[in-house]
Amino acid sequence: MQSIVSTSYSPYANPWAQAILAANGIAYHPSYLLPSSVRYKLVRTNKQQIHAELYPNPARDVVNVKVAQPATITLYDLHGRIVLDQPLTIGQNSINIPDTAKFSVLLYRIEGDGWLKSGKLVIYD
Repeated sequence: MQSIVSTSYSPYANPWAQAILAANGIAYHPSYLLPSSVRYKLVRTNKQQIHAELYPNPARDVVNVKVAQPATITLYDLHGRIVLDQPLTIGQNSINIPDTAKFSVLLYRIEGDGWLKSGKLVIYD
């Protein structure tokens, strides 16, 4: 079951803001264009439909991601820059954390066909 809320957002919203909304079960979906603005629908997904697990969190060098269908993981720093963008295969995937991301908080976005999961990932040494 999904609940839909319609509101206006800038078409240039940064990935960090999208990841925060998605962490709360909300994803951007373009709906229609109006003069000088773009409207998006916010779709709240049912938490039981999420098909991904990310562990351990906090992590050191490697993060494991378990998915039930092919997906993509994207890691962002707190400035919205992409740190890592990698495809995932069905089952367990090991992700090596880049050295530039040590001692930080990253936002992750795991996106599959028709679903999205995101949240915070703490990296320590």
